[in-house]
Amino acid sequence: MTRERTPARLTRTAGGATVALVLALLWAAPAAAVQPGRLVNYFSGDRVEHFPAGTGCTFDVTVYLTSRAQVTITDFSDGREVFEVNSMHRTITSDTTQRAFVENLQYRDVEWIDPTSGLRLGESSGQFIDQFFPGDMTPYGVTDHVVAYSIVGSQSYVLDPNTFATLSLTVKGTITDICGAIS
Repeated sequence: MTRERTPARLTRTAGGATVALVLALLWAAPAAAVQPGRLVNYFSGDRVEHFPAGTGCTFDVTVYLTSRAQVTITDFSDGREVFEVNSMHRTITSDTTQRAFVENLQYRDVEWIDPTSGLRLGESSGQFIDQFFPGDMTPYGVTDHVVAYSIVGSQSYVLDPNTFATLSLTVKGTITDICGAIS
């Protein structure tokens, strides 16, 4: 016995297939929307970076990188951007005094825009460097000069989204003034 393909049966089958397709698309759309965009950069070999006075400290600084580094940037559909950094054996040296500060960067930083205020909010944790310019809020108040701190711990901050000026900062952990240590 064979099934007869009547117009009513084809309509029910097509209707069922349509419902199944719509349900599949509704289920797949949120799954596709939550997939973050990810960019991984690897840096290897010895590298030297020079920072003139006013860009790292109030004096010229050279940074020597002697190992592999990795930076991963992940963008989420809700607007968060996550930076994960691993850069070991960095030596920051004053070009004037030749004093050196050896550190490792191993941290996670998350930033997003507050929909109410429009300000950029962020949280960092691990071992990282934060740099501040005149007018920025630092762990010790508003600064009138360029300064860089090595922080082991965590921080939360608020930035002006146009100028990236630090408006507010809370730090928990150990803070070392890199410029002070090598001056």
